[in-house]
Amino acid sequence: MVDFSEREKELMALAWQCFEEEPKIQYAKLAEMAGMTNAGSASNAWRNIKKKLTAIAAGNGDADGAGTPKAKATPKRKKKAADSDDAEETPAKKTKATPKKKSKKAAAEEEDDDDEEAAKLKSEASESDELS
Repeated sequence: MVDFSEREKELMALAWQCFEEEPKIQYAKLAEMAGMTNAGSASNAWRNIKKKLTAIAAGNGDADGAGTPKAKATPKRKKKAADSDDAEETPAKKTKATPKKKSKKAAAEEEDDDDEEAAKLKSEASESDELS
């Protein structure tokens, strides 16, 4: 393999920026010559090289790609300390208790209570009618 000087690498990167049309690359042939498994691998490798060439031409990096922009990781939220008593903390959500189903016996007793109450109201109503 041929070793290029830093200046030669810089000139190649600049020359890349001066093409009127992007050269058409035979990725299958490139993969075969480079000992890659398929054309997709060659295409991916060339895409990364083009990024580095663009960075060199712009003066943002070197041939190793150290200046190649990297995607920033999404910042993670900081956890509050367990022992902090901040007034800004949100109160814990209150959960409503699910009403329990009544047993048949309890339902029957309640129905009896309702019947007794209804009877009592009827008798009071009839007494008041009699007094009038």
